[in-house]
Amino acid sequence: MQTVLRHFFESTVRDGDNWEVRWTKWGFIWAAFGLIPFMIAVCLILVFVDLAHLALIPGGYVLGSVVSLIHVRLTKRHEFLQWSQLTMVLLLPTLLMWGMGGFRAGGMLIIWSVLPGMAMLLVYQKQIALVFFLSFLVLLLLGVCGAAAPGVDGTGASWVGVVWAPGPPSAPSGGLGGPVP
Repeated sequence: MQTVLRHFFESTVRDGDNWEVRWTKWGFIWAAFGLIPFMIAVCLILVFVDLAHLALIPGGYVLGSVVSLIHVRLTKRHEFLQWSQLTMVLLLPTLLMWGMGGFRAGGMLIIWSVLPGMAMLLVYQKQIALVFFLSFLVLLLLGVCGAAAPGVDGTGASWVGVVWAPGPPSAPSGGLGGPVP
């Protein structure tokens, strides 16, 4: 696996890339290659436990990562890979938490959303990292407030679940069309 990663990385390096750009590129390529098999496993597990609608979220990560890796391979520019990875790691755990029924049901998932802010501290300036940390806090507060608010139908489903529900507003929904626990 390390040889495959090394060959892929070397195929994305431009002559003018300094060590900082190479280090950033290597880190994001390594992270994407590492997370893709994990997300495929999560996707399959969700399908096997009859939560196929939630499997779309890690499946979206896999698709976005593959497209980003193809882009960096063809253009030798890492910015699209970098920003797509940071954005997906910020948003997708939050969407999965909301799809599971809110903060009470999947609150541990949102911890993954703090990683983009930490990565930005390593790669870029503190101002950009602050934006990612504030985005994480906003998503965390939305998850907690959504879990505390009663549902439209009085079942206690999170307000985010009502937004994602495909059925009529009177039908109980636990998010992304799933049943209310």
